[in-house]
Amino acid sequence: MGASDFFWIAIAGVNVAALIVTWWGYRDTKKNTTYQIKKTQLPASVSSKPQKGNPLAPTSDLSEATPHRSRTDAPDNSDNIIKNLRERLLALKDKSEMNPAHYDKITGGVHTWNKWRNSQPEVTPELKEADLRNTNLQRADLANADLQGADLRGVILSNAILQEAILFFANLQEADLTNANLQRATLFLAKMQEAKLAKADLQGVNLIGAFMQNTDLRLANLQGADLMKADLEGAEMMGANLQNANLARANMKGVKGLAVEQLCEVKSLFGAVLSPEIKKQVSKRNSNLFEVT
Repeated sequence: MGASDFFWIAIAGVNVAALIVTWWGYRDTKKNTTYQIKKTQLPASVSSKPQKGNPLAPTSDLSEATPHRSRTDAPDNSDNIIKNLRERLLALKDKSEMNPAHYDKITGGVHTWNKWRNSQPEVTPELKEADLRNTNLQRADLANADLQGADLRGVILSNAILQEAILFFANLQEADLTNANLQRATLFLAKMQEAKLAKADLQGVNLIGAFMQNTDLRLANLQGADLMKADLEGAEMMGANLQNANLARANMKGVKGLAVEQLCEVKSLFGAVLSPEIKKQVSKRNSNLFEVT
């Protein structure tokens, strides 16, 4: 092997070494860049983007500032969240009032009401604190309606359309909402004891702090619903879809018909009140559900 051969072998070795150093540096740079991007991204729960149908887009994030740290012993700040939301909603409530003309139309019968809604789709029904007790509103179109603080005790709303309706502080005790569409409605702190919600569509609904003792939620769709601190004691939930629902701090004492498989599909059970046996079975399948993430 001549001197020229050794020269070219040396040159090739230098080139290979240079490529290895370059690749190594690129790998570290890419890794650091990716880390910085992930570090600066905000979680969806603190996004400032408003959610349609929910004027405050409230968050129920119970995690602390430290990222990727899961614990089951984190402090309970859900009361502060609810308190802050309540204050903000009360301030909003004071700025609106019921429209008497809208009240006359809704009490004039569902046929007249729906006909008016079809002719005036751009109008938002203003029924704040309306007294509609025991009214038959079956199949009524109440999409986007402002029903904050309304008295809806015993109202028949089966098959009604309540998409994105504002119902915070509303009283829906013993109301019949069977098969009603309540997608993305706001029911923050609503009183719903013994209400009938079988087969109702409650996807993405805000039910934070709602009073739902003994409600009928059989086969209801609660996918993505926020039930943080909701009181579901004694509720009937056989076949309910709880996929990605937030049940953090919820009271599920004495809930009937609830299968372990349903609970394993939820987003969070942090601090939820469950029977020891149910909690034990869920923990075996996914203990992370009881931690702050």
